[in-house]
Amino acid sequence: MISLIRRALNFLKNKGLKLFVKQIFISLSHRLGISIKIHPLARTRGLHKARKIFNNRKLIYIEDGYWMLEPMPTKDELNEYYSNVYWGSWLDRDYGVKLRDFFHFNLIEKYLPEFNSSPKKILNFGAGDGGISFLFHQKGHHICNVEPSSLINIFDNRWETFNDMDSVKDYDFDLIYGRHSLEHISDLDNFLLQVQKRLSKDSSVFWEVPNADNPLNGPLENTISVPHTYYFQKKFFEKEFKDIIFSACYDAEQAHVSKFSDWDQFINDKGDCLMVLG
Repeated sequence: MISLIRRALNFLKNKGLKLFVKQIFISLSHRLGISIKIHPLARTRGLHKARKIFNNRKLIYIEDGYWMLEPMPTKDELNEYYSNVYWGSWLDRDYGVKLRDFFHFNLIEKYLPEFNSSPKKILNFGAGDGGISFLFHQKGHHICNVEPSSLINIFDNRWETFNDMDSVKDYDFDLIYGRHSLEHISDLDNFLLQVQKRLSKDSSVFWEVPNADNPLNGPLENTISVPHTYYFQKKFFEKEFKDIIFSACYDAEQAHVSKFSDWDQFINDKGDCLMVLG
């Protein structure tokens, strides 16, 4: 009992009152079985749709280093959720570059210095409202965005935009980039094949996803974080990549408001984000 109280106090001290209270509710709810939590962008409109589509599923662990939903929602079910709930909640969002985009852009230029010297072909998977594509475009790179919601088609004079990977007929990309998009796909094996055939032997891939080893991100608390379908550990990427340039879990909220050069002080195996370049 004393150990439990000490752990609770340490959590309160390190994470703050808001996350402490949230964790209490999550922990209590799990005593009744698996629970679901709704993405904050869609919380007000999405509860009914989320329960309809994501209830009666479980999380199963794959030894390669990830959890997945079982049974997996069909493409039609996921499209229903995204079309009617998730994308609609983006209508009042601003297009453009966010702090996290600068953060990732600086890291890519640091670890891939050749991106400073000549134009490259870049595929941004799950491009959302533009983000890092604006920064790549300003440096003269050729940009291909994959974004099923069509939110950024107003910028089609700057780059190509496709609804899915199957529609991308170009190959030999120098970089495939995805920020919080890999955890939303419906078929991981097929998607990785789609990625692989668009790479050359010298290509790089960058992913940032929620860290499955963080208690608030889902599987450790037996929680489905709607609409995430996959939950990745660092172990998965270390197996998947032939060469790792860097791989780290970190506390994103702190890192994104600090000096970009100091981000590594927030590296933490239990941090909320997992970032890998290889």
